Amino acid sequence: ELVIPTVNIPGDVKIKPLNYRWLSQATSLPRHVVQGCVQETILLYSFQLRKGQHLAFAFKDIGVLSCKDGVLCMRFYYECVVGLESKASQIALLHT
Repeated sequence: ELVIPTVNIPGDVKIKPLNYRWLSQATSLPRHVVQGCVQETILLYSFQLRKGQHLAFAFKDIGVLSCKDGVLCMRFYYECVVGLESKASQIALLHT
């Protein structure tokens, strides 16, 4: 069973749903492909967790999804974050 860690989140932080359209633009993949990949990954990982297996999923050029001590964590590679920020800035400029 997963445990939700006690973390103080400032009141002004808004939690937003995953933006498949933005991910599609940032990765140059069709939206339905991005959405399907995310959903299938979540299903596969939740299946593994239910079976008591705590495997780490390594996503090429993205990062590692792992579960340790009941806490689910996604650690992004530095290059991925820099690349997404760069693409996001370019897309934002196109929309202005």
